[in-house]
Formats: sequence, C-alpha cells, structure tokens
Amino acid sequence: MREHGALSVAAIHVAIGEMAGVEPELFRLAFEEMVEESGARGGEMRSRVVALKVECESCGHVFRPERFRFECAVCGGLRTKVLEGDVLILERLELEIPD
Repeated sequence: MREHGALSVAAIHVAIGEMAGVEPELFRLAFEEMVEESGARGGEMRSRVVALKVECESCGHVFRPERFRFECAVCGGLRTKVLEGDVLILERLELEIPD
C-alpha cells in the first residue's frame, strides 16, 4: 500500500486449488478476522476454486480425477503429474488510491 500511495485495499483476489489443503469458506472467515486491524479493513476477498488437473506420465493423457482417483482412463496408468489445482495463489490486489 505504501509503495503505491494507497489508502486501503479494496479487494484481494485468490485462486484456491482443490488439492491446496485450504477450505475456501474457512479461508474467507480467517481473512475477515485478519483484516480487521489492517489496511485491508473493509476490503473484500474474492476467490475462485481451481479444478484439479493431472497428466498421465505413461501416455500423456490430461484429465480431471474423479473422487481423487488418479487412474488414467486411457491406459490405466497410475503415475500422474499435477498440472493445476494444488496451490493457493494471490492473483491480484485492488487498491484505493487517492485522486
């Protein structure tokens, strides 16, 4: 905020992966508690859930596991690499700047 001369934080945008180990509703509640004594007071947290996407290391098939079953429907392989959906990312801040 100091770097940009902002009065406050209007909104915080985060991406929460399905396998990030973060429950979106609990994260929102924790955010609301934390911002009460900060420059983000009154700011809004906007989150989006990022679906889990993996790639089969045997055949290269990209898929979304159902019920966290990581077996490839194409070749039956069990070795997969997570491509998306395992991180918590601060994507963007919206700041209130004086005129």
